[in-house]
Amino acid sequence: MNKTLLLILVDFLLLTLLSMTKWDEPTETKPASGETDAQLTTATVAVMDQGLLDTLQSSLEEERELQELALRETNEKLEELSSAQALLEERESAIQKLEQSLEEKEKTAAELANDSASLQQTVAQTNAKLETLSVNYEEMALQAKQSNAQSLALQEELKIRMAEVEEKEKALQVAEAARLKSEQVAKELDLKVKVSEEEKRFLRENVDTLKEEITVVRQEKEIIQEQAVKLADGVTQLAEQSESLQQEFRSSIPINANQLFNTFLENQVETVFSSVRNIGGSLEEQREEAKTVVVTAGEKSYALVHIDRAQLGVNARASGYRGLMGEIRSNTGALVVRELDFLEIDPRLGAIEISSEQLELLNVERYFTSIEPFKFNEAVLVNARGNYYGEIEFKLDARTPGYVKMKSKIVNRMFGEFSPSKGDLVLSKTGELLGVMVDREHCVIVSELLVADSLGIGAQFDRDALKDVVSSLKDRYSDLPRMVR
Repeated sequence: MNKTLLLILVDFLLLTLLSMTKWDEPTETKPASGETDAQLTTATVAVMDQGLLDTLQSSLEEERELQELALRETNEKLEELSSAQALLEERESAIQKLEQSLEEKEKTAAELANDSASLQQTVAQTNAKLETLSVNYEEMALQAKQSNAQSLALQEELKIRMAEVEEKEKALQVAEAARLKSEQVAKELDLKVKVSEEEKRFLRENVDTLKEEITVVRQEKEIIQEQAVKLADGVTQLAEQSESLQQEFRSSIPINANQLFNTFLENQVETVFSSVRNIGGSLEEQREEAKTVVVTAGEKSYALVHIDRAQLGVNARASGYRGLMGEIRSNTGALVVRELDFLEIDPRLGAIEISSEQLELLNVERYFTSIEPFKFNEAVLVNARGNYYGEIEFKLDARTPGYVKMKSKIVNRMFGEFSPSKGDLVLSKTGELLGVMVDREHCVIVSELLVADSLGIGAQFDRDALKDVVSSLKDRYSDLPRMVR
């Protein structure tokens, strides 16, 4: 019986006993009539019976559900047992098959053991035969080695005999050739002796005549050398005097402005600089063109350009640059600029070195720096575009050595007027380069071409190098007199 049902029955019996027990009532309370007690007892019993029935009914239903559940579990276990029984039977069948296979393999192993014994016996016999053959082979190998040694000895002796025969034959040939050659040499010597004797006789006849002629030639040569020395000294002095007179004459007479400009047009070169910069978050390419000349002041030659015309400046932001390219052009050729130099006389003046081979490619004449830049108080100014020129007066200022100040009035051109600007070229009246305009009023006098800084451009462009160069240019610019900044 279920424990829950047992507890319910025990509780029911206890309640029944309690309800039917008559407890002693207090003295002050009077018992009710017999009919009333009977009714109460009957009612109580009825209520308790009904509750007991309900409880029993619930317990029975719960018991039935538990039995059904137990029945289902029992059925499932039976099914599992059936499956296990089937699996067990299959395993027993497999075990039987394995036992049969094991018996067959044991039989096979016994047969293999018998075969192995037979094979071992055969191997033993074979080994005995191999030992006998090995002994026979060693004897035959020894005999073969002895035969080979004898054969090699015979061959070596034969080679020696053959070599001796060949050497003797060669010696005979050499001896025969030497004999023939000695006979030929003897004949040639006889002929040479006869010729030599004839030459000696002829030379003896002419020796006296030659001695007399040599004496005469030596005397004439000494006279000619003395005259040549005197003539060379005279020519040198004449050339020096002529060159000095030409220079003095050329420097004393000013050249016409039209002629100076025409010479400039024939020897001008064009500089083209382009830069790629980051402006406002976007890359922009800028391009600048200018006309200039090639100037020399010693062994090296340079094409001069104002750095503003080279896409740079003393206040340039190096961090914004992404590239800088340059090119020099003429009517006959073009050169790619790989390095831009900055002159010591002014940080705003750039220079591009031109070699002799490059000068031949450009096919232009070089300008020289002015020897006497202040001989005339006027100069010819050619603008950076190469399409304007005119005469302009200038004056010296003690506060700005190395610079001349141009008059602020508008330059009178042959067929118009224009105002000086950065990068304009200033030519002296003697046809030399006086300087370059660094601003609208001041011209730096180009007297020497000493490089202070250099910057690789094109494929060699580097922003870090540009930053260093710009920093150096700023420092040098701040050291200039205030009037030319």
